[in-house]
Amino acid sequence: MDEQNAKELLQTLWREPTAKDLECLLCGRSFMFGALIRTFRIEPCGPHDPGYSIVVPTSQKDIVFFDRHMDCIRSHKTPFVAVSHVWDPIISKVQQQQNTDRDAAEATRRALEISIKICDALKGAGHVDVELWLDYLSVPQWSTALRDNILQIMHNLYNTADTTILYLKDVPPAVVECLYQNNRSEERVRSVVSICNSTYFKRVWTAMEFIRSGRVRMMVGDYTYLADLDDPAFLSRLHSIWNEEARHYKVVQFLEQKMNMGKNQVPWSLGALSVAKRLKRFNFAFGTVLLCKRGCRDRIDFLHALSGIVPTQSTILPGSNFKAEYYKIAWSCLKARDMSPLLITPVMGAIERRGPRHWSEFGYEDVFTWSLQDETHPPALEHDLYFNDDDRLVSMKLQTIGTVSVIQRAFAEEQPFLSRSFSYGAKLALEFDGPNVKDFLLALERI
Repeated sequence: MDEQNAKELLQTLWREPTAKDLECLLCGRSFMFGALIRTFRIEPCGPHDPGYSIVVPTSQKDIVFFDRHMDCIRSHKTPFVAVSHVWDPIISKVQQQQNTDRDAAEATRRALEISIKICDALKGAGHVDVELWLDYLSVPQWSTALRDNILQIMHNLYNTADTTILYLKDVPPAVVECLYQNNRSEERVRSVVSICNSTYFKRVWTAMEFIRSGRVRMMVGDYTYLADLDDPAFLSRLHSIWNEEARHYKVVQFLEQKMNMGKNQVPWSLGALSVAKRLKRFNFAFGTVLLCKRGCRDRIDFLHALSGIVPTQSTILPGSNFKAEYYKIAWSCLKARDMSPLLITPVMGAIERRGPRHWSEFGYEDVFTWSLQDETHPPALEHDLYFNDDDRLVSMKLQTIGTVSVIQRAFAEEQPFLSRSFSYGAKLALEFDGPNVKDFLLALERI
């Protein structure tokens, strides 16, 4: 494909000049309302069976597109396969700059090559007539209205797909072979770290897509499709091998040091992805903590991903104010009885110990602030909650359980482990609960 043809193909794929004229194959209505779900097959050049929306010829094969509404796909139970992947940097650059001059031909070549090879891999596994959804071809990237509507329902798209293929471009087949060796070896544990280092685990979009997906299969760097491997993102095997290896060390930190943790990721540092996938949607705090460790091209992408995994849905548009939209999501979660937004770490005022670079009004610090861990079940609220939408205030009826008479740090800032010693614990118990033996022992037990 010469450079000029490549640029023209990219314009055809990513810019839809007559968006209002597009019609859903199932209901016949336009996409002025409702998101466009554009699936495709890649077939040999020539005549094609009827029932498609458009055919885009290329120098290699024809791309046969099928345009439908998300609601129509769901109601008609139309099967399709979705691909979850990290964008190629050249393709991402051209998409963002909307530039058909520099790098456009290379971006087109890569997008087409990746799409064809994924389709060929599926056909090789027996899925000859499968329709594929892959954002390189399925989303008119330079048609703002169509693209923005699609962004709002990405979580539903992956939840609706028959299968989601995780394409881990930077994971070679040899690494997967090492991971599934039966015998303990240096190569096997290093394969764990190698997979954990995949860029797939470092993006907010792929985290959300993985969490919301149903049936998941993997495809590795050379387009080998692991059709029979039912272990989403290899997570079960990664944790199993890591835990087995850790038993051979006095403390797990020695293993982490050997694997150069910090520069490398290990299974537990990926976050609770397996738990998240099982739950599909979870509280605002859990979602924020899971996603904030991952990257995105801009902060609005973070909001799209967060909105896809919390209890309520929000409509987020490009150019939105991040702070306003973030708190709007938090507010909608509160109204859905998710109380975790109330535990965002507040600024501590006069006793604030963190510097400006270490405090964020958007984040959580479960140890420093509240000493809380994961929510095991939603709070049982017996009384009504009252929401003031104008001032964003929550009020509720509370039960009095006692009076706080003393507030004091439980340990010295410069010696945080003192509370583990008996003498220091006894001193605290005596100071707080007095010389009564029964009260003293109960207090000591709490410490």
